[in-house]
Formats: sequence, C-alpha cells, structure tokens
Amino acid sequence: MRVQAVKLGSQTIGRIEGRSFVMKRRGSRHMLQKPRPAWAISEAVFYGDVLPACDEVVVHDEETGTSYHTSTKTFERHHRLIERPPYEPQVALELRHWTVSDGKTPV
Repeated sequence: MRVQAVKLGSQTIGRIEGRSFVMKRRGSRHMLQKPRPAWAISEAVFYGDVLPACDEVVVHDEETGTSYHTSTKTFERHHRLIERPPYEPQVALELRHWTVSDGKTPV
C-alpha cells in the first residue's frame, strides 16, 4: 500500500494510505463546534491532494479512539467553507455525514 505524507507548509497534517486520506486529531481541540460539530481540512489540501488521489477521508480521534469515515464525494458534495483568520480557508463536513467506528451515523 502506498503511504504518502500530506503537508501544509512544513507541517504534516495527514497521510494518504492507498486511496484513503487519514488524519489523527484530538477531538477536544480540533473538532469544530460552531455552528454544528464538524471535521475540517484545509481547502487547498482537500482540492489539491485529497480529492484527486483518494476515495475516502478518515479522521482518528486520538482522545476517544473513535474513527470517522466518509467518502470524498460526500465531503465534496456537503462541505461548507470556513474562513477564520489567521487560519487558511478550510472545508468542513458536519458529523451527520460521517460514519463512526461503531458503525453508527452521528446525528
């Protein structure tokens, strides 16, 4: 399986494993809470690295051990753009569009 680091500037933000983009995050710090809970990815990384090479996005919450899975098509179709300076523009997908490791869809 091909594994490739994905960087934003000099910081590694995830990796491509086969056809999956995988990120490890701490939910208490990285999960967006407003206006609704969501996971986000840099807009430039999503369109430049993830969408052309991957079929799936996976977020592993290192605090809870929960894994969130969604297709890149679902992410592209249902995301919203988040612009919160000083951070780069991000695309965010609400939790209701993810399947969690226990097989349930968050509401």
